[in-house]
Amino acid sequence: HGAWCGRSGAVGHATVSKALMGVQVGDRAVGLRSRAQLRDTVEQDGCVRWPKLVSRSRVQALAEHAEGATHGRAGSRCLLMETWCSELAGRLTQALVSARLLPPGSLAVQCIYFEKTLEHNWLVALHQDLSLPLRNRIESPAWHGWSYKEGHHFAQPPPGVLEQCLALRLHLDSCDENDGALRIVRGSHRQGILQTPSSHSSVQFQNCTAQEGDAWLMRPLALHASSKRNTPGRRRVLHFVFGPATLPDGAQWPQWPLRAKV
Repeated sequence: HGAWCGRSGAVGHATVSKALMGVQVGDRAVGLRSRAQLRDTVEQDGCVRWPKLVSRSRVQALAEHAEGATHGRAGSRCLLMETWCSELAGRLTQALVSARLLPPGSLAVQCIYFEKTLEHNWLVALHQDLSLPLRNRIESPAWHGWSYKEGHHFAQPPPGVLEQCLALRLHLDSCDENDGALRIVRGSHRQGILQTPSSHSSVQFQNCTAQEGDAWLMRPLALHASSKRNTPGRRRVLHFVFGPATLPDGAQWPQWPLRAKV
């Protein structure tokens, strides 16, 4: 998807529903037995599926919002500019902090929208997500690989920043291997920044298949790839990135509207 930028005690239905408010979490919002198991899986494997995070009716509403914001394009790096998306990001932040998957004070720093169809189709080679959006360009050797996309600066931060980040991919459509689903190399995030990601192409992947309304949590440093879809249909994803409230070297996150800090 690199072409676009924009565990103790059970995680109960009432807790997550309150955190997400209008997102209407289903009864099996977390398929694992406890918060500790959820956190341990993310830390060990670099990814974990959160089933039925959002109800089907709410997913349809989110899909309509996303399509309206992107005007037929296959994606956007900066969907947090949209009020509905920023509000959703705040609720997701609360849910992740409540589940102790993020520390208090964490922020939603980006939302990327992807729509993969037979008409808008691509494959992505094995890689890590190394760039983050920033408010302004700064002069620091610790930040490099600068680019400017959709009105925002992007750069690769020091490794310690990426290690604190977490992504949540909310699926607006069901997705399997034929739909160009994400594939992740389990445990690769614990190896830090890799200079030759392609050398790991022979390892076993986790196929991140999903049902409509499911979410996948992943560490940005986890090696991942995806293939082109080979069947009709759509694979629409809202990819949220969460990070620490403050950044080193005077760097600052973009000023998104209504961003909630928990």
